[in-house]
Parts: sequence; structure tokens; C-alpha cells
Amino acid sequence: MRRKNMCHHQQGTQLTLQQWLFVTTKDRRTDKQTPFSLQPNQTNFTETSYVSETTEQTLTTSDELLSQSSTNVTEQQATKTQVFVGNHMDNIFQLQLQSQGFPFQAVAITLDILQATSSRLSSIEILSDLFLAILLKYPQDLLPAVYLCTNRVAAPWEAVELGVGGSLISKAIMEVTSVSKETLRSLYKQYGDLGDVAQICCSRLQRLFKPNYLTAQHVYQSLRKIAQTNGVKSVSRKKNLIQSLLVASRSPEARYIVRILSQHIRVGAVEKTVIAALGRAFIILDAIRSNGEEITSRAQVQKYSIERKTETKLLVERMNRAFSECSDWERIITFLVNDTHSWNQLNEFCKLQPGTPLKPQLGKITKSVDEMIKDLGTDSDISCEWKYDGQRCQVHIIENGVVQLFSRHLEDMTSKYPDVVSSFADISGVTSAILDAEIVAVNPSHSQMYLPFQYLSTRARKDVQLNQITVQVRVIVFDLMFLNGVCLIEQSFRQRRQLLERHFRVRSVTLPETLISSQVNEVEAWLNRAISNGCEGLMCKALDGPNSVYYPSKRSEGWSKIKKDYVEGISDTMDLVPIAAWWGNGRKAGWLSPFLLACYYDGEFQSVCKVMSGFSDEEYKSLTEFYLRDKTLPIKPPYYQVDESLRPAIWLQACQVYVLSYEKKLNLTIP
Repeated sequence: MRRKNMCHHQQGTQLTLQQWLFVTTKDRRTDKQTPFSLQPNQTNFTETSYVSETTEQTLTTSDELLSQSSTNVTEQQATKTQVFVGNHMDNIFQLQLQSQGFPFQAVAITLDILQATSSRLSSIEILSDLFLAILLKYPQDLLPAVYLCTNRVAAPWEAVELGVGGSLISKAIMEVTSVSKETLRSLYKQYGDLGDVAQICCSRLQRLFKPNYLTAQHVYQSLRKIAQTNGVKSVSRKKNLIQSLLVASRSPEARYIVRILSQHIRVGAVEKTVIAALGRAFIILDAIRSNGEEITSRAQVQKYSIERKTETKLLVERMNRAFSECSDWERIITFLVNDTHSWNQLNEFCKLQPGTPLKPQLGKITKSVDEMIKDLGTDSDISCEWKYDGQRCQVHIIENGVVQLFSRHLEDMTSKYPDVVSSFADISGVTSAILDAEIVAVNPSHSQMYLPFQYLSTRARKDVQLNQITVQVRVIVFDLMFLNGVCLIEQSFRQRRQLLERHFRVRSVTLPETLISSQVNEVEAWLNRAISNGCEGLMCKALDGPNSVYYPSKRSEGWSKIKKDYVEGISDTMDLVPIAAWWGNGRKAGWLSPFLLACYYDGEFQSVCKVMSGFSDEEYKSLTEFYLRDKTLPIKPPYYQVDESLRPAIWLQACQVYVLSYEKKLNLTIP
């Protein structure tokens, strides 16, 4: 069931965010906009009027908490919410009272409204309004706000982990609100989201004194403290930090404090949306400053948005390129805040360099060799490389001799593979480099026989010692993006390949088995040979032409992957059981997607993959209703074996079996 949190103005209450937030509802059936009675001239703003009717009630007992049903859910599903910058935005900063900084409540309300918004363009405007309000008064709070909106507390390679599980969060909620364990469990079973449960419980808090407003900076720094807390009594200290945030929270802050802690914010603020929103905010800010104006109406913002549309598009393109090459919010935002009149230099400041991972290029799915050759060109040379069943790895050689390894998701995994690090030590003629590679498990008695990915999952995630290694690996290097101070991503693959062979054909490093051909029969035979040697299939690449350059973060037209599972007639089926799920984003917001599937083996359900497509909207809705009705679990059972890096939003009872095959058009992501 699609669950959308809507904004509501209760009689007799007053707005916290004054004229900054104007909420309207748009009925999809009548296409009429109905403004709430906000009384914009009122100035004595004391307490929030923002509530989510689907989850937050004014109740006094645990029984009432459980008996109150969400009777208006269907009505609210027909409502679309938008947020606008109001008259005289400076009024928002008067709400700080005894604290300094941008209010976290504004961030939380924005996230709530984003959750109820399916339109990407509306999401960009909503986020842009938030970022613009921050830039006008508290630009130093922009980076924390961006991290909070993207459900992070640091760049992925910084290895800053909150280390907070559902059990600890639940204990913090119970101790702060005096809600019993049974009540908390029943609420979770009813709503399926610990953030919603926290908001319900915290709304009942009776305080002797009103706490200071939480600021975005304070919440962000508190989350950093939680992540950095370790050692003796670290669990207790983390719980105390969580409790201090919940005690000071106003609606709907508790919801997002808990969701961020759980790493399931359930809002479609994906990176590209955030980049587009930031670009729009910076351009409008520049227009405001250039004209020496103050924002007095939404019309001004819209006016500048339209007038500066071309400039916004150009800045967003530059930001997308910068983020794909360095993926560092801090560097990008610092540059834009401090150098607002030098945006044309952004890509010189935020560019590819060893030590900061870039978003890897991806290959598109191809169903047959014929299709692949047509896509890449029958008259051009095609590099057909074995596609290994391993872990994607980005190797960085820094000028001081340090070697770092990053995953496909830009996480630092250097300490997981000390044997791979040693393979790149002291390579002659190489002072700095960035390489694309695959780490593959090998049979110790037959080094040319590759083992499935699951063998790699037996390794610890970090701090592996060379003398503790039981599974031998080989690193297969297949691309070179940076060499000795020179960025290579705009060179053709043929040129990059030649440099790769010249500098990295050494004993400790392996290049992929490759066939250069555009003949169907030759490539098909090569595909069968790859599969018989334990590989997934082939990765076929254009050697020359515009599609042969390296496109960070994109699924390039110049790379086509052909796997056994994709080729009609040779795919297998798998019988797997859903054991957990995440909340969907965008169109799938409010539904469970993706699902984590597992195989049953020796008395345990062992996680295999995620499934994130292959269902209609009605099927998503039906499955969500089916599981949320009475098929969820409060904690992970001990007989569910799941990689510790996976943190689903909801654990499910093992009660259904899915048959997976390519013909079902289900995309699998192996964890």
C-alpha cells in the first residue's frame, strides 16, 4: 500500500517555520489547489503545527496508540504536496531562539514532503528551496544538510559507520518515551517503519521546559559523534546521544533522526536530484546578490529560476561531472560557497585524482552476441573480455607509494585485501595511477580455475592479516583511468589498453583474457569458453570512437555485457525466498522494493541477491500489503544468514518462493 505523509494545519496551533513554508494540497481528481489558513502576517510563532496524519496522533495511553487506525490513508493518497519559499525568508532565522544555525525541523519537514512527492521536478524545487534558505543565512550548514538529505554522515570511503542497530534505537525510544516493549513491537508491526514509530511515541512526550531548536549542524555533529564512539561502554554512550536528540525533537524530527540512524531515510533524494537542486539554488542566490535584493515572494524565486535556466543547466552539468570524478560533497560545496563567481573553474578544482574514488562506468545488458555486435558496430574492432565473477575494485596508487582499494560503491576496502595491495607495490615506471579491476577467488590447486563470488564473502570486511588468508585471490585489471599525473578518461579504450599493457603486465597483476573480434561465431565460442572457466560471461567494449572513452557513473553505450543469465536458452532458474526488504524511492515510494532473496540450505536461509524489477505497480502494492499485514519480523532471526553490510528496512517471514530467471525480467544484484 502506498503510504504518503501529508502536511496538515491543525486549528489552534501555530507554524514553526513562519512564512518560509507554504503548503498547498493538489487534489488529483479536481486539479484544484486549496491553500491552508496559514495567517502569514502572524509573528508570534511558538510551536509546530506540522503532523503526519498517517502516523502521528495526539494520544495519551499505549492502548490508544494501538487502537488509533489510519482511516484517512486512502484520502491522503489522492493528495500531492508541494512546498514553497514564502515571503521574507529571513523570518525563518528568528526561530532559532536560543540556538544558532539552520533548524533541523526545516530539513525534516522537507524530507516528509519529498516522501509524498513522486515528481522529480517537484523534488528538485523542494530541495532547492531548502538549500537556498540555508545559503542566504547559514551557508556553513549546507554541507551537513546535504549529508542528512542523502542519508550520510561522511563520504563513503571515510569508513564512518554509525554502528547502530534497531535494538539500540528501540531501547532509546522506550527509555525516552516510557513506551513498553510490547507497545513498540505492536506499533512497528502496524506501521513497518521505526522512524514512524519514534514519531508517534515522541509526540506524547510531556516536557517541563521547551528544548532549544535542534539545528542541522547539531544533528549532523551528533551523528558523527555516534559513529566515532567506540570502546568501553560505547553502546551506552551511543544510546545517550540518540536519546538527547529524541528528547529535543519536534515534529517530524524524530522520524528522520531514527531513519537516518537506521540508514533508511525512505526519500528519493538521490545524488542527481540533490545536484540539480544545488545548482538551481546557487544560480538563484547569485541572481539575488547581483541585484542586491531580498527574497520577498515565491514569484521572485520562480522569476530567477526561469531567467537563469540556461546558467542553471550549465552549472548542473559541471557539478555532475565533478561529482562523477571525485564524488566528494565537501570539495564541491566548499568551492561553490567560497568561489561563487568562478564556477567555470569547478572541474579544475574537483577533478579526478588518486586517493578520491570516482563513480565507475557500467555496461549495458545485451541479450545476444548479434545484438552486441550491432550496438558496438560491425565495422569496428571489439574487445571481448571475460567477465569474472568477483568484486569490482578501484585501485589507487598515490605518489607517496600508498595503495588504496575502493569498492563499486566507493567504500574503502584496503584492509580487506592486503594481498591485492602488495601486488601493486613498487611497479616500475608508475608513480600514480587509478585502475578499474575485479578481485576474483581462485582455486589454489588450479590457479586458472576461478571460484564463485561467494568465496570472497568469507573474508572479514577489514583488518585482514596476510597470514590469516584462507581464500586465494587474483586481481584482474581491465582499465586505466589515470597514470603518472595524467587523466586518461577522455582517451579511447584502445589508447588506455595500450598503456595498461605497457605498465601493468607484471607478474603480480593479471589482465583479462581477451578476444578482439566482431565475428558472431568467434564471439559465441569465446563466450562458451569463458563460462566453462567459471566466468559470468563477456564484457564487450568499443576500442575506438566516441563511445570508447571512460564515462564515470554512466551505463555506457560502449560497454555491453553478455552473461549466461541474459542469453536466451542457456539461463537457469532459481527458487529463492524473500527474507527482507527495503523501502522504494521515487515511483516506488511507500512500497517494498527491493526484496532480499535467500536460498534454504542446511537449516538456514542464506542471502543470495536483491530483486528490484519484474513486478507491476499492482504487484508491488499487493506484496507490500501482504507482508505488512502480519508477515514482518521485529528482528533478524538467527537462522537468516545475511552479509553484515546489508541493512534491510524490514525483516520478512519466510513464507513465499520466487522463481527467478532472465525470462522473468528480474535484475539481480549479488551482495
